[in-house]
Amino acid sequence: MANKTDEKEVCHCMECGDTIRYGRADKKFCSESCKNRWHNREEKSTRGYRLRVRNALARNYDILASFYRQGIDNVEMPVLKALGYDPSFVTSIMHVGKRIEYMCYDFRFRQTSLRLSRLTKISLVVHRSGEKNVSLLDLMIDDHDKSFA
Repeated sequence: MANKTDEKEVCHCMECGDTIRYGRADKKFCSESCKNRWHNREEKSTRGYRLRVRNALARNYDILASFYRQGIDNVEMPVLKALGYDPSFVTSIMHVGKRIEYMCYDFRFRQTSLRLSRLTKISLVVHRSGEKNVSLLDLMIDDHDKSFA
């Protein structure tokens, strides 16, 4: 009768392919650097996508803010698109009655394929006990300044 030898199943690093000689049986990487490289490569595409979305929203916001400062609340869509506005990037969509209202952070508007209309800025007011009304933006700036103090 032959002796059975208990051979440990050989595991290979998911990044470099080297044999993993020690550690847990379900270990996937031979070192921290291989683990980091693998995860960084896996996350690269989603980080790029998130960055593109943030940049598009920031560009849309800047364009809307420019029109709002000038007192313009109706703009033709070709004009907006020529300035770099992308109508597919908004922060929220709300159904108000039979209409759809869009928001890009604190700007509210209606949007069709031909025009953006009724551009308004909503007031974000937060009440603190014992203080006057403070906007959410003021709170964010205060918190940001305190973190660098």
